[in-house]
Amino acid sequence: MTMSSFIHLWIIFRNDYPPAPILTTRLQIVDKLDSYWNDVYVRPYIRCGPFVTGVVVGFLLVYLTRHQKQNVLKIPKKWVVLGWSMSSILGLYSIFGLFNYARTGYISQWWKVLYVLIGRHSYALAVGWVTFACATQNGGPIGTFLSWKFFMPLSKITFCAYLLHPILLQIYNLSRPQPFHFTTLFQMLRHTFEAIVVSYLMAFFFALAFEKPFTVFDEMLVPVKSRATPTKKTLELKTQTEEAEPLRS
Repeated sequence: MTMSSFIHLWIIFRNDYPPAPILTTRLQIVDKLDSYWNDVYVRPYIRCGPFVTGVVVGFLLVYLTRHQKQNVLKIPKKWVVLGWSMSSILGLYSIFGLFNYARTGYISQWWKVLYVLIGRHSYALAVGWVTFACATQNGGPIGTFLSWKFFMPLSKITFCAYLLHPILLQIYNLSRPQPFHFTTLFQMLRHTFEAIVVSYLMAFFFALAFEKPFTVFDEMLVPVKSRATPTKKTLELKTQTEEAEPLRS
């Protein structure tokens, strides 16, 4: 992750690229967005940091699942508060860290360095903590809300919606006879709501046509083994033995 961040920083400053592929009031950066896409955005050694974060969180959750009877990890309250505080700060920074840059087109060198180094990782760490905390019963009201059954069907098609939504937005924007100008908050909210609804509707059909058949086919090729482990079996036998003791006496 450290090497990825510094390689990212070196490429950005060597080519005088913007800190992120977003449009600003300075239209000069438009000429560099295509090069940014090829040199930075799609490169695996740049994108690997958040991926590694997800792998680590997944490994920890699998480890807890296999070595504990329930997915409950007792963390001192002060560390839980610290985790949620840092997660909130990192998440907000990754989203709003370039707010002033998007409005003015200017950014100081030290702020650019900071965002290039940790901008991607901060969002992954924030999401990673939310996932880990909620999965280990440390989510509190946030975990309760995210466990709402309403989200279950949506979670099955979210990945397809993620893949489809930029294509649908491009089709919509490029099919307009004139440029699209955001002027009011209501206009932005309406456009966002329309994009979400259409993306999930299309994702439903694409998931049925492509994702789900391949998921079933993959499970047929590689059957999911029983999640029971020696540790769990030992705990179950111990519990059964303890329950049988009063009967014997």
